Amino acid sequence: FIRCIKPNTTQSPKNFVPEFVQAQLRYTGMLETTRIRREGYSYRPLFQDFMERFGLLAFSPTARIAASPQTCERVMKVSGLQGWLMGKTKVFLKYWHVEQLDKQLRVFQDKAVLLQQVVRGFKARRLKKRILAEQVQHARTLQDFFANLTRNAKNAVTRVQGTAAQDVKRKASGAAPRRPPPLPAENRPVRTEAELKREASILWWKEKEARRGAGQDAYGNVLPWFHGLISRKEAERLLAPRHPGCFLVRLSENRFGYTLSYRVADRCKHFIVEQDSRGRYALVGVDKVAESLNSLIEFFQRNRINDDGDMLREPCGQEVNALGEEQCDYGELLPAGRSGFGRSSSASSPAAPAAYSSYPASPAGPAHSSYPTSPTSPAGAAPALPAARTATLPRRQAPPPIAEDPLPPLPPLPPAINRAAKPR
Repeated sequence: FIRCIKPNTTQSPKNFVPEFVQAQLRYTGMLETTRIRREGYSYRPLFQDFMERFGLLAFSPTARIAASPQTCERVMKVSGLQGWLMGKTKVFLKYWHVEQLDKQLRVFQDKAVLLQQVVRGFKARRLKKRILAEQVQHARTLQDFFANLTRNAKNAVTRVQGTAAQDVKRKASGAAPRRPPPLPAENRPVRTEAELKREASILWWKEKEARRGAGQDAYGNVLPWFHGLISRKEAERLLAPRHPGCFLVRLSENRFGYTLSYRVADRCKHFIVEQDSRGRYALVGVDKVAESLNSLIEFFQRNRINDDGDMLREPCGQEVNALGEEQCDYGELLPAGRSGFGRSSSASSPAAPAAYSSYPASPAGPAHSSYPTSPTSPAGAAPALPAARTATLPRRQAPPPIAEDPLPPLPPLPPAINRAAKPR
């Protein structure tokens, strides 16, 4: 209720007349209204609202208690308050009942805050302890590392000085200097699992597949579609600017076998080339079986691979750099001491072709071409390939221009017609 009460009759500030104010309260009925309000039940919550607010006084926080007259009555009995009433859907409470219930709830809130402080302090102390332990461990690791480094450096200096002194003595006596002793096993570089798998794949190809002529023609030259140990990402980079149907066969990195990669309209597809117990080749998921890798590729150059109509149309040769030099990615497959896959020439063997035909690349990507045979090499000789994984091949020589016959002169044009003088 809002009523305007005047403090005095003169409307002067800081002048409060109690009798005048009390008379106004009595005349407006405020005193009677306050008395009725105090004697009545000013707070009348529903059972559900009452249990959500004060149910913690009689039940556990995790308990699922239904709101009913019995549960509300239990809460009021536990609180020890008197003078309340229970209706059909509401609890009738006086104004001071609410204050007492809130006061009892405040104890739980204070305890919850205390528990939070204890838990947060415990977690902070545990975190600090773990950080200090890690700092101590790091300090010990650094100390051990520098101690080992200093010890190894001293041992190396001692070995070098001893070797130098021995070399001086051997030189004075006229003998050749002796080689330094090898490094201990713990100081030798450790090869990774990927390097070991790569070496195993190269050894497998040299011992088994090279003898079967995989990726080679009848003269021992590398076919345009054959590539060395390149990753899937490198294969997709080579095929990305090419036309649909462009393909290559690469040696797998993580297993003994090959992978066929070819370009379609919007992406690249990859098929695993597997071998059965008899050494025959087949694509995983395709029924065709061939005795050799070359015959398998030749078959799919004439027939579809799947129901989508995919075919191998154009081999993807080696990459060509900006200077026009071909970059060989199968150099590490070459046998030791040899410069290429070519077989030795004999009188009975036919003459090898001079060079492979190159395949054009799309205007959007880098140029690619197959590996050529040197024009100066004899028939059947092996092409000169480097033994490294990636090497620069000789630059192609442009063919001589074709001489064209001169065209005969054209006859003179007829005279122009004067349409103005032509009779109608």
